[in-house]
Amino acid sequence: MTEVMLSESQERMLVIENKLREFGIQARVVDREVGPTVTMYELELAPGTKIESVAARQNDLWAALAVPSIRGIAPLADKGTVGIEVPNRDRDMVFLRDPREFLLVDLLQQPEHFNEEDVRRLGYGSAVHWALRQWATA
Repeated sequence: MTEVMLSESQERMLVIENKLREFGIQARVVDREVGPTVTMYELELAPGTKIESVAARQNDLWAALAVPSIRGIAPLADKGTVGIEVPNRDRDMVFLRDPREFLLVDLLQQPEHFNEEDVRRLGYGSAVHWALRQWATA
């Protein structure tokens, strides 16, 4: 997460709160989760405020934030808050890899940080087995 993404998300928090306030909706952003492509803002609504009142202002939020779309004005499970997903202006590249590959790369680069238990948890596919044998004979 870059500092640009953090400042962008802080700016957008204020825009969301102010735009809802313009329509008489008392809400505050209590948390945000900045991801590689979207940021999820968690809103706490004033007592008695219906989620539908926020959802009805989705287009107004969309215009105020100047983004292609807004997703998911919906309650967040077990939190009593509402989530709104907003696309980030700058998106980070997301790569899909096998999680074992990350552990294997770490193991090969810094073997002193691993023990036999870590090695056994890797699993022994042919590529992993070959790499471990190469590491063991190095």
